Amino acid sequence: AARPCCCAVTSVHAELSSLTHRNTHASLRKQTPSQTPPRTTQQRAPSSETMAEGTEIFVRNDKGTEYVGTVSCETAPLPPSLVFTDYTREPTVLDGTQDPKHPAWAARKASLQETKEGVSKFVGFLRGRKKAAIAQLDSMVVALLPSETLEIACFFDENASQKRPRDDESDVGFGAFPSFDVVDDNARKAFSAQLPLWNKKTARRDHSEAMVFRDDKGGAVFFQDARRRYEFFCGEKGLLLLSGLLARTALVLKKNEEELKKLGPKAAAIVEEGRRIYGEKPSLRKFGSEAEGKNVTWSDGEYAHVGLQTQYLKLKSLHYTASVSVASMA
Repeated sequence: AARPCCCAVTSVHAELSSLTHRNTHASLRKQTPSQTPPRTTQQRAPSSETMAEGTEIFVRNDKGTEYVGTVSCETAPLPPSLVFTDYTREPTVLDGTQDPKHPAWAARKASLQETKEGVSKFVGFLRGRKKAAIAQLDSMVVALLPSETLEIACFFDENASQKRPRDDESDVGFGAFPSFDVVDDNARKAFSAQLPLWNKKTARRDHSEAMVFRDDKGGAVFFQDARRRYEFFCGEKGLLLLSGLLARTALVLKKNEEELKKLGPKAAAIVEEGRRIYGEKPSLRKFGSEAEGKNVTWSDGEYAHVGLQTQYLKLKSLHYTASVSVASMA
């Protein structure tokens, strides 16, 4: 059975990696193999944008992608965001000398400065477990080390920055929205202005169905779980991305509402049953072949349930967009 289409997921990882190739590789090659050189008055300083805004650190876990804090780096330009998705106790990674998965790659270490608190606490967690957190970019791996000070190790392909750009490569930059998106920037801004304003004490009570809120800093507070227990945060770019998502998802939710209206008085019960199926995932607790609808998240019959589709369209669109894009656009 066909799966309901929730949204066109937009990725910015390629643009982010391209930015990293152009800047980080060239800078790191100038450093000595043994250590990151101290900054001197002659050393090239990072751009004002990097220094002012820093690099936002995110960690992906079983709750989703969570913001940890913001850092800056004086000796190597970093992308606007780093999402750490894995961990390792490999000795050569911990001492910043080699990535065993890419033994031919160069290795450099760099110190970080914490501009928004939270990263030190995460590093303390890593130190207690004697492991490093790993962020994977295109042709580069960044390891957040469990050291006493904030420090990263960068493992990268020195030849990556020498690759010739594709003929169709755009000069627009990593911050641009994809050209194929049917929701333009003005439409996103107009939609975001209609979102409810976030208030930690009253927002959930006053807006029982809302999943995305505007905050008072130009960004957003959003949820990905049905009970809205876990708050996620993003900046203006993330707010605009989520606004475009909501505008497009509204179209399929309207179709879903039309199907529910056909059910008459039974609609409310069908929606409630869909919530239960979404949360309990009964087919996941059965074991057998996929053809029998067992050991899968939801069976084909459950996917066809109009009430499940209500929950799926509302929540999964946020899951996929946030995990792929919002953290990188924050």
